[in-house]
Amino acid sequence: MEGFHSGRDIYDQTTNYNPKILQKPKIRIDVGLDWKNNLLKKAKKLDLYEKLVQHDLNKKLPFEDNSFSTIFSNVYYWVDNLPQLLKESNRILKKNGKLMLFVPDANFKEWLIYNRFIKRGQKWAKILDRGQYGNMKHCYSYKKWKKLFSDADLKIEKHSGYLSKGFLQYCDIASRPYSPYMIEMSNQLSEKNRKKIKKKLIEDFLPITNSYVKSKGKEEKPGYHYFVLNKK
Repeated sequence: MEGFHSGRDIYDQTTNYNPKILQKPKIRIDVGLDWKNNLLKKAKKLDLYEKLVQHDLNKKLPFEDNSFSTIFSNVYYWVDNLPQLLKESNRILKKNGKLMLFVPDANFKEWLIYNRFIKRGQKWAKILDRGQYGNMKHCYSYKKWKKLFSDADLKIEKHSGYLSKGFLQYCDIASRPYSPYMIEMSNQLSEKNRKKIKKKLIEDFLPITNSYVKSKGKEEKPGYHYFVLNKK
């Protein structure tokens, strides 16, 4: 977990991953794609995909035109060349195909508690951030996302906003900065004890988390967007 403390993705840190498959999926996903080999290794153990591909999303996608009926992703805001990736997604979608994306709003970066303290020169604020601010490359308003989609000949079929300011700031302080320590500690426990403690933790945190998710959810601007897109 050492890399996480210097801003590396927490999902790159775990190598001991052996999930128990209680029931095999009835339907498998055609292709899973990621640039992180560690995540692909984990995906392989879940047996959810017909095929797994390691690829840099900043480059042309390794698929033929009109290949897929559905594309789903929650990583588009990490890439350097977002306009190119959107156009590539359009290219490989079949007619009437859907592109489903989870992406952050401009509010996300504005709401980070890290901002409040780092601007005052308090370097300890980096403990809250763990490299998050700099790594989130594309955080835009609904209007700007719509323009980016339109430029790639994609239109919005469905949209919803989610995650309030209160919830995101709660995560900033209550969970994200300390997750590597909790994972390190849990890895020292037996599977039986880990499940027992995790159950108690969820029972305590669930009502707190639910209150933040629900509080002012409709009144506030969203921290994230969910889009379903079609070809124009």
